[in-house]
Amino acid sequence: MITDTIDLSIVRAEGFDHLKVGCYISINDQIQKVISPLTVENEENSFELLPVGILRLIVKSLSFPNEILGSVSLKLELLPKEGLQWLPLFKTAKDTIYELPDEVDSPKILLFMNSNKKEDASICHISSLSPVIELTESSEGENELEEILYLSKKNDCNLDISTNTLSNDKILKERKIYENSIEKDSNVFKTTPIKEIYKGSDLSKSDKENIYTLNKNEDSENELQKSKIKEVSLMQLLETKDKEIAQMNSQITSLKLTNLNLENEKKQWNSQQASKTSSKKIESLLKEIEILKQKLAKSETQKSELQANLQNMNPNDSFGEISKPKSVLDVLDENVTSFLRAHRIESYFSKQQELSYTFKGKRIYLSIQNNRIYCREGESISTIEDLIKNNALEYNLPYQNLIYNGLNSPAQTVHKRMNSNSILMESSTISDKSFENMNKSYCDNVKVPMQRSKSSRGNLQNVPILSQYRSKSPIITPLKDSSKPLRKSGKVLQKPPFK
Repeated sequence: MITDTIDLSIVRAEGFDHLKVGCYISINDQIQKVISPLTVENEENSFELLPVGILRLIVKSLSFPNEILGSVSLKLELLPKEGLQWLPLFKTAKDTIYELPDEVDSPKILLFMNSNKKEDASICHISSLSPVIELTESSEGENELEEILYLSKKNDCNLDISTNTLSNDKILKERKIYENSIEKDSNVFKTTPIKEIYKGSDLSKSDKENIYTLNKNEDSENELQKSKIKEVSLMQLLETKDKEIAQMNSQITSLKLTNLNLENEKKQWNSQQASKTSSKKIESLLKEIEILKQKLAKSETQKSELQANLQNMNPNDSFGEISKPKSVLDVLDENVTSFLRAHRIESYFSKQQELSYTFKGKRIYLSIQNNRIYCREGESISTIEDLIKNNALEYNLPYQNLIYNGLNSPAQTVHKRMNSNSILMESSTISDKSFENMNKSYCDNVKVPMQRSKSSRGNLQNVPILSQYRSKSPIITPLKDSSKPLRKSGKVLQKPPFK
């Protein structure tokens, strides 16, 4: 029976500088061969196998047994019958390829395949007996490799011819021994844990190291898987935190924008309020300006009128007579005269001098005490009302007219309108002091202020200011006369000397 087999040689592995590596070869998850170290000089790097099943190659470091440098898995049907083939090496557990790549990057491993056809199924594997043609790292290019492989194939053919002459019994024994050893090894790996295999004394030192390396590799892979799972969870947590940070930053930005808008609105409101306040102030100032303009215009009008009056004045009139006020005694004398005229008894009194009158041939003196007019006749003092009352029957005086008018003196009428600052006598009775001292005391208490007035001759004289004192002092003002109105709204009016 004719069977097809493949002579598979592991030539070398690249991508692992200055490292001694070994290769574990398994078919259908069963270790078939361990090459340690993986060099061209090693005679164990070639073996024969059937092109059926899944081939897995594992490359590990001999210096660091726990480190897996790379691995690759593929179906044997994908391998070519003859020639060279580069295969990639992966550092992860997912190392299966489903087609042969055209170009392979490091790390990678180089395989050489040679197909054989045997007539007898019991033909043993003799590739291990064939001489090994050395492949050094100094070989350059695939052309040199093909030449070396061509010579190797030629030698194999010669060896095949020579082996045909060997005894079939010897070949069968060797084949049986080889198959038994492989079956034994595979059963050990299937049924016995790796630690127990390591404890076995029938294994070689290199096999023990390789098994220990595989054990450490499995532990490392488990730890690697756990680390990857933990890394994935940490990455997810980190992404979540990044999203939260981004949301917080966006919220902070929105709050800053809101705060900025509020500040701008506040500034606008303040500016509007300030403009309103300033506009109100401007309006009030404009109103005041209008009022002042009106007052100014009125003042200008009054000024024009005064200037016109001054131009119409007679230059011969005495300016001093206009501005010269009346004395206190003159005012008192005028008030007494107005009182006598108002009660129609003026004809009974004859004026001699200021405050001195003649009444029916008798000389009397007048004075003011407690808002009333008193008369002194010799040593007797009485009010002017009592004087008229006592002499009414004798001289046929119109006393009834005095009663009808209330018997009030001009001084009493004036002092009803005076304020609390008016100068009053404390006593309501007349003392025995002289009548002249009464008038003198009255004039001293009045304290008429003086001003400098210009007379008609141009000289300055001191005259009393009665215009400022009439509203505050008890000076008796003249009563109204039907012919000449002497008072208007509480102010004494003087008729100007000019027309």
